Amino acid sequence: MKEPAPPALGESIVSYEHGARKRVREFWADRGSLFIFLRHFACPGCSEQIAIVSPYLTELRRMQTRVVLVATSSPNRIPAFAKRMHLENGLVDVVTDPSLETHKAANLVRSYTSLLNVATVTEAIRLYAQGHFVQRIEGDGDLYQQGGALLVDQQGDVLFHHANRHMTDHFSMDAVCEAIAIAPYRPAAEF
Repeated sequence: MKEPAPPALGESIVSYEHGARKRVREFWADRGSLFIFLRHFACPGCSEQIAIVSPYLTELRRMQTRVVLVATSSPNRIPAFAKRMHLENGLVDVVTDPSLETHKAANLVRSYTSLLNVATVTEAIRLYAQGHFVQRIEGDGDLYQQGGALLVDQQGDVLFHHANRHMTDHFSMDAVCEAIAIAPYRPAAEF
């Protein structure tokens, strides 16, 4: 069942690295948009989520679905993050909202217990061992904010929503693909 995106989400403002600002609703005004909400730019779980999504980017673009990464970090941290995650190819928009208003409007979890518990500590160790470690520096973003995903069609209706309960509670790309009415796309190779 489709329902309209929360008005507060559409009115939220995000920033690009060069200082340009944009209302979230402007992304979906011309085509459907998959918003991937990140915790912060040093988050190992976010790094893993991008690795899961990356093989789908070309297909999503072909299906006229814009991909927008929204972090809680300072806009000046975008270039280093985009380079590290190999996102300079223009297949995604990388924006930030350090105020957390966009994450809040998307009904995402922000709590101390979602960050510090046995499961997330164990998962962090696994991710660091797999190479998803980056030294956290000032401006990287909010530690307690969790990520998620929201797929909004051109009419402003939500087709898919996932609110992460912790940093490795990743959404399913098959579910996203099904929501945009394409057969589940299985990439030939993992990122």
